[in-house]
Order: sequence, then structure tokens, then C-alpha cells
Amino acid sequence: ELIGPFPYRAVYCIMRVEETAPADTAELAGMRGYIEAMLRDTKKLDEWNKLVQNLGGKYGLEVDSTAMTEIARSTASVLDSTFQRGSDRPVAKFSGTPVVSELELRQETAHSAMSQATTAIDTLLYKSLNKLVEDQLLYRAGLESKLDTLSSINRRLESTKDSVLIEVYLKETVASRIKFNHDEFQQYYDENQDK
Repeated sequence: ELIGPFPYRAVYCIMRVEETAPADTAELAGMRGYIEAMLRDTKKLDEWNKLVQNLGGKYGLEVDSTAMTEIARSTASVLDSTFQRGSDRPVAKFSGTPVVSELELRQETAHSAMSQATTAIDTLLYKSLNKLVEDQLLYRAGLESKLDTLSSINRRLESTKDSVLIEVYLKETVASRIKFNHDEFQQYYDENQDK
């Protein structure tokens, strides 16, 4: 028996059915927990997407599609340091106020590409934009809710401030003084090949 034609990817297919079997309902009981977990996860994701969409509408989210297209064209070099060179050009705004720059988006995309090598670069670009925008939406919602006035938040902010100051100090005073040259690396490599 032939069935089809039906669309499959970019073509139409015809299939020949050689054997049919009744549905196996015995495994339904074993799959019940899995199905319920999938439904819960889908519901959580739907609720999250609604929250983000509502916040985006509330704060007047605007995305520069031209900038996104230009960045997407250069994603072939996403693991190259040239990809991470961007400008302060806004890619996303809230009611006209820039919140995500081209540079921030390029850096986030490159960082994501290192840990998600099998994901399509265009997908990573849009995931990165969504992450940066969601962070800004939640930050603004937190400020609007006056969460920044809680003492527990202020303690955590002070702790974070200390860590950032230490990191910047080390980067500016210690790391900037460390100079490497290719000849030194080559010499060390040549001397230690057998180890």
C-alpha cells in the first residue's frame, strides 16, 4: 500500500507501508511521569514567555532588526576575536533608551558559542539577545518593585562590588604588566617537549 505524497523538508515523499501494528498502550503507564514532567516544563516555559512578553510591552522593547541582520552576516567568524569587536550601537532599547549594545551582544554570542558548539550560530545570536534583554527586563522590574532597598540586597551588592573591584585592580595592575612573546613560548615548548 502506498501513502502520500506528503511534504518532508524541501520535497514531497511517497511511502510504501509493508506492515502495520496496533498501538502499544502498555507502556503508557511507564511513560506517565515523563509525560507529566514534559507538560509541567512546557507550562513553566509558557508562563515565563508570557512574563517576558508582558515586561517587554510594558517597557517598550524595540529591537533593531537591521543591526541584528548585520551581526548575523558576520557570525561565520564568531570564534574569532574580530567578531567580538562591536560598537555602542544599540541593538535593543526600552522606550528609546538603549539597553543592549552591538558589542555586548557580540561578546555574549561568542561566549555562548564556546560552550554550545553544536547549536546553530543564528540560534545562539537570538538566544544571546533574549538573555541580555530578559536580564534588563527583570532588572527594571526589580527596581520598580523597590527590591533594591532591601537590606539583604544591599549586602549582596556590597559583596559583589568588592569582588569586581578586586578583579579590576588585578587586571589593571598585575595582568597588564605581564607580557608574553612568541619566541619565549616557542623556546619553552622546544625545551619541554619530552615532558
